[in-house]
Amino acid sequence: MPEHYLHEVIDILVLGKKYPQVHDFMDQMQPFMQANHRLYYHDEKTIHMITRATGDILAGESAYLHILLDEISLKVGHAESVPLLLEMIKTGQIHL
Repeated sequence: MPEHYLHEVIDILVLGKKYPQVHDFMDQMQPFMQANHRLYYHDEKTIHMITRATGDILAGESAYLHILLDEISLKVGHAESVPLLLEMIKTGQIHL
């Protein structure tokens, strides 16, 4: 699981500001379930819930980026996940 600061780096680079409350909410089960915490609050329903609850579409985008970064980091590792996600956004493989 990427550290929260990596999620916040993505937020700043892509969305222009950090959304620490989004990442705290999404990872609230991590202390109890470790890597299995992704079974909770890491889905499309959560993205919509965060967008509605905050009234901020960018908070929902932050949740979407959180899920993507987690998935990519499982495949390539934490250090490589940030540049890979940014490249995927830049090349249009991922649309926000």
